[in-house]
Amino acid sequence: MRGPKPKAREIQIAEGRHLKNPQRFKNEVPATSPDEPALPPHLKGQAAAAWESLEAVLRAAGLWSASYQVTIELYCETYANYRTALERVQQTGQALVTKNKDGTPDIRRNPFSVELHRYKDELIKISAEFGLTPSSRSRIILQEGSLDPDNPLLRLMA
Repeated sequence: MRGPKPKAREIQIAEGRHLKNPQRFKNEVPATSPDEPALPPHLKGQAAAAWESLEAVLRAAGLWSASYQVTIELYCETYANYRTALERVQQTGQALVTKNKDGTPDIRRNPFSVELHRYKDELIKISAEFGLTPSSRSRIILQEGSLDPDNPLLRLMA
């Protein structure tokens, strides 16, 4: 496959692609669910907080739909795991120093550091799906009256 990965229709609309070049914008609109995603009961703590934060951003961009339930859930779980791994790396350091049988130091990579980088990469990929990376954020057009002045993430998108 060549070229960039196609973006979701809602992301294209949020970026204003249909206004920029209407003759190249396809007229057929894939149906999305009018229902709202439901906070899964297993999301607690940081994952639930990520859900609320992401809800505010996606509502403002007009992307809050049950069609994205699984992707939203994956984002929140990955974010919570990322934060947990980050806390562990901050506690134990990037590398673990142990002693060999002969008393010489053995320096190994912290397994939590490996997980931290894996979760970070997953978050970036999922964020790009919603148009939340720095490059795609500059192209998002928020809906009229959707900007909450108390939400720092929404202020970044404005």
